Amino acid sequence: MRHFATLTLLVSMAGLAAPSSAQSGEADVEILRAKEAAVAPGATDAQRADLARLLDAARSESAQALLEVGPDGFGYIARDETEPGGPAYDFIDVSFSGTVVISADDAGAPQTLSFPFPFYGTEYTQLAATTNGYLSTDPTDTGPDLSNDGVLPSVPSTPEGTTGARIYTLHDDLITTVYYDSFTSCPRVADRGPNVACDIFQWGGSHFGGAGGIQVQAILYESGDFVFQYAGVPEGGSGSTVGIQSPSAPNGTGTPPEFGLAYHSNQGGALIVGRAILFLNPEFVSEIPVSFSSVQQAVSEAVGTVDIEISVPDTPDTPQDVTVTLLTDDSSGDPD
Repeated sequence: MRHFATLTLLVSMAGLAAPSSAQSGEADVEILRAKEAAVAPGATDAQRADLARLLDAARSESAQALLEVGPDGFGYIARDETEPGGPAYDFIDVSFSGTVVISADDAGAPQTLSFPFPFYGTEYTQLAATTNGYLSTDPTDTGPDLSNDGVLPSVPSTPEGTTGARIYTLHDDLITTVYYDSFTSCPRVADRGPNVACDIFQWGGSHFGGAGGIQVQAILYESGDFVFQYAGVPEGGSGSTVGIQSPSAPNGTGTPPEFGLAYHSNQGGALIVGRAILFLNPEFVSEIPVSFSSVQQAVSEAVGTVDIEISVPDTPDTPQDVTVTLLTDDSSGDPD
């Protein structure tokens, strides 16, 4: 007996899948050779321009990986706005719309998030925001850590006994006000998948005994991706660390965190006004709506397969891993 079943599809899009074509591999080899020539002593402007041309034309994930930072042992990678597939800069000032979490020197306070934020495989509903330019998953972290670490991962120097994972937006000895705001649909659109909710932490202030005008922010997306943006960086990163690290044993044991990724540390000029740095969650999964060509398909015992053409909107050209869940609604009313 034939039944007519209405088909509903839910598509979950996981992390980017690496391309397997020989053509991509050949392009990557060409890029590597051009990169060697462009950085060699006596390299010409033409050689550097050739490298830029190849990178601009590259579409493979492995070619993009020639520029991005990471992955760390967990799988996080970081890209800035200058790289293929990098984030667009769009600073969302929340210093007027948001609330003040903490305003002091060497201080921190817990902030409840608007959604569970996944970070290094664990979901957190609260983070400590500190005036020294970092977030911690340890809500008791009162923010005294004013000495940035040059290598990540590293055992935090303070507070005593902390085990929190950290997000270093601009870790340095700072005097800042930290603002917080949340959005059910992020005003800075997510870099992959559909737009989702986001929480924004923003620091405004100065370096201790140094230049003022700091305006930086971390935008945390519900998907677990996050973006750092820099509207004011008076010292250009010369005495700061930008990066992430996983939870650690209590710092008195001397055991460093298992994973960590530094975008930069103590490099003058690494941070400029207009810089955006995207950190990609390796466990990213996005459930997105799809359309398909056949709304109804006659299904019977004689039909073993159903071919459906799926159109997934707003996804990058890079191949995706897709999981499809098929739900059927038998409207015939016939138990057979």
